[in-house]
Amino acid sequence: TRQAYSLVIVATDGDVTPMSAMAHYNITITDFNDNPPVIYEPVARIINLNEEEPIGSYLTTVQARDIDSGLNGRVTYRIDPPLPSLFTINVTSGRLTTAATIIDREAGIASYNVTVFARDGGSPQLEDSITITIDIQDINDEAPVFPASGLYSAPVMESAANGQVIAVVSASDGDSDPANRMITYGIYGGSGQQLFTMNATSGAILKSGPLNFEAVKNYSLLINCTDGRFVAYASVIVRVVDVNDNNPYFNQSLYTAS
Repeated sequence: TRQAYSLVIVATDGDVTPMSAMAHYNITITDFNDNPPVIYEPVARIINLNEEEPIGSYLTTVQARDIDSGLNGRVTYRIDPPLPSLFTINVTSGRLTTAATIIDREAGIASYNVTVFARDGGSPQLEDSITITIDIQDINDEAPVFPASGLYSAPVMESAANGQVIAVVSASDGDSDPANRMITYGIYGGSGQQLFTMNATSGAILKSGPLNFEAVKNYSLLINCTDGRFVAYASVIVRVVDVNDNNPYFNQSLYTAS
């Protein structure tokens, strides 16, 4: 719209020979702050952010337009509630970034609502706002852990059938995303590695070979578990339990007495 006009006003009398006068006027339209800023759509209203992202990680840019002129149309940005320790916004560009290494997802905070205001420079100031939800995404940053010392003891009858479960071990993982705390188990060493197997999902240890108490009374198993990134280790001592599987016998077939 036009901001200035030029007028020429002529005044004429009613005489037979009219006389007239002329005046020139320049009219400048002074803007009144009657238009608020309007935030562009679409602006991402839900943003996924991985935990432990570095300071300055980009989230989104909020932009607004104000059709007023001068200070009345000059837009600045702020966030509310002010979270200086977590997020920051560039006052002039509307660029929203992280102001800290974002929160451990396992701390229990799953998302933040950040309201961004676009405010003009008029008097009174007018503004528009948008609320952005920042969802904190879990990453695999917690290692699986075996309980206590990571040392297990398991008895097994020497006569146990192959496939019999002799022990079940379990580890815990502190990640919040189920995909990041999915643990698989395995045997990677020890004197009994060829005689026992392990269910990769449940952590059950099963007998898979012949045992003889009279030959070997104890076996060691070195086990581990992994969540796909981290590995934890433990050991199992398998104690073979004797059963009455041998007939008595004489040391010699003939004895003499006098």
